[in-house]
Amino acid sequence: MSLLDEIRSDLVNESTDLTNTLRKAKILASAIGLPEFREWVSFELSGYTDAVKVPDYRRFRPTNLGTYSGPGQSGVKNVVLPTYGLPNEVKDFAENHIFFEGVGALQALEIDAHQVRWPQEMVLLSRDVLKMSGGMVLVDAHQPIPP
Repeated sequence: MSLLDEIRSDLVNESTDLTNTLRKAKILASAIGLPEFREWVSFELSGYTDAVKVPDYRRFRPTNLGTYSGPGQSGVKNVVLPTYGLPNEVKDFAENHIFFEGVGALQALEIDAHQVRWPQEMVLLSRDVLKMSGGMVLVDAHQPIPP
């Protein structure tokens, strides 16, 4: 069986580890002289360091959920946060998520529980814009990551 046939077989087999398939693809790309393909495979294996080179399929517009706390230990969790009016340094973070990690690192994530937490500085910068009635203030925010 040729290397190309092995890769084809791996791609239709759901139980095959994608990392191993990409390693085979990297060998094939070198053997047949496809430097652009080899570079893409290398990025997929090791991760991306330059946002410009990250493909569109690794970018998504996340939902942002907030936790509010108020007087008398009142509170509410998982409130969908609008991005309109957020300070620019927060807005870009809130509206765009890029997966820079390599395939192996992404596979290792516990997707069901995965989320990206907002840095506390961004929560503080957003409080004036993301107000809630009853004296509640934003105390935490995160982006759930879909599978």
